[in-house]
Amino acid sequence: MFFPRPVTAWRMARQACRQQELPRSAFIAAGFAAAGCAVKASEVWKPARCETDPGPVAAAFFSGVVVGGVGVGYVLRDAAAQEVKTAQKATLESLLGEGAAQALEKITDVANKTGMMLLPMACTHHPLLLNLGMLCKQIDEEQRYATPPTSGQPYEDKDVMTRAARFSKFATAAYYDKKGDIAACIPDLAETDIVFVHNTNSVASPNFFIADDHVTDSIVLSIRGTASVADALTDMVCEKVPFLGGEAHAGFMANAEEVSKHAVPVLKELVKASPMKKVVVVGHSLGAGTAILTTLKLFSDSGMLMSAVFSASKSLSCFAFAPPSTFAPLEKLPLFANSCIYSFVYGWDVIPRACLGTTAKLLSAIKEIDELPMTPMQRLSYVASSRTKLDFELPDSRALDKTLPAETMHTFSSTYGVGTMILMYRGHDGSICCDKIDATLTDKILLHPDMVKCHSVVGYVNALDEVMYKLTK
Repeated sequence: MFFPRPVTAWRMARQACRQQELPRSAFIAAGFAAAGCAVKASEVWKPARCETDPGPVAAAFFSGVVVGGVGVGYVLRDAAAQEVKTAQKATLESLLGEGAAQALEKITDVANKTGMMLLPMACTHHPLLLNLGMLCKQIDEEQRYATPPTSGQPYEDKDVMTRAARFSKFATAAYYDKKGDIAACIPDLAETDIVFVHNTNSVASPNFFIADDHVTDSIVLSIRGTASVADALTDMVCEKVPFLGGEAHAGFMANAEEVSKHAVPVLKELVKASPMKKVVVVGHSLGAGTAILTTLKLFSDSGMLMSAVFSASKSLSCFAFAPPSTFAPLEKLPLFANSCIYSFVYGWDVIPRACLGTTAKLLSAIKEIDELPMTPMQRLSYVASSRTKLDFELPDSRALDKTLPAETMHTFSSTYGVGTMILMYRGHDGSICCDKIDATLTDKILLHPDMVKCHSVVGYVNALDEVMYKLTK
């Protein structure tokens, strides 16, 4: 590994960051970092962080690390490990918002694993985070995704949106264990209306509760999800298993089988007691993916729940909020899926758009950026300077090379959202919009400052309440 002398390294770092209005200590820190002197860099870096805005200073420091050829794994073994992590986080989050650094770390972990399997795409000349930093900066400069890709076809079914607004609160309540806390999340629901709560510490058995909702005259099965985007991204790396003539996400399929095993006996008794009540399955994030496959299982497993009084389009439905992609190919889905499953995506939420397929497409784009005729210094200058521009567009998604083996192409093919897909987003005037979209419109990871923020269950609840207010006024 090459380490330039401290003076040379400092000059290199200064050249990369000279257009930034930074204190002298930031350049010195970058120089020490470039020379591989992480401890010295840390000593200078700490006061430098306090002298000015942390984002540009972090860019200077991180630039020094990359210029010096200090691999992240090497520096993390040094005494200044936390400082380097802080620098990287501040740099990425200055471009993509709070929480983005951790999310991108998970995506790059997947990308690295993907790269190792795709072989021709595994070797890059420049650090993956540097290439990602270039891409993120240009997307932000161009406002490439000022609004997420949409159909422009408004969705105005007031009945569906009314129920969605209420059921989103059930999805929120699933993150709690005690009946009192669950009931507190849902207006007009008493503790006595919660008929069953399944709590376990087992990762393989999701927590859920079943309630008798008098407001919608429904029996609601609400499945807990994952509030952390980083954890959700970890679970997107999974094999597919055969299901309904197509393939489903193996992890969510296993979760659906566990939920069915514990929930179906309770649901059958409740349906016998109140045969005219509807059964609704809800969930947020990973809970939404499990809810979708649980719903499909309840229809497909003959005799498990269905009876003469049940109709696929009227008596069993699913409301999935921020659902991960779960199934492929779309043409294999049963016809009833679109009439009883409603999948909601808010803004630029990364989870409904993240799967092995979209990650591989992002990696293909990063490989193309890596091969551009730009020196490391030119790349660093672009990332670190607000004045440096590129006169060409960097790709953020590229189809895989069709010459790859068929097995590899299948492994890294995309899965999709299921049912009626409804996108909620802010228009250019800031007002909430609600469109019906095709599932293929989510087949790309959108690198946007709100990609993590939009995944919050509270964000979904607030957006649905706002949509309801707009439809009723």
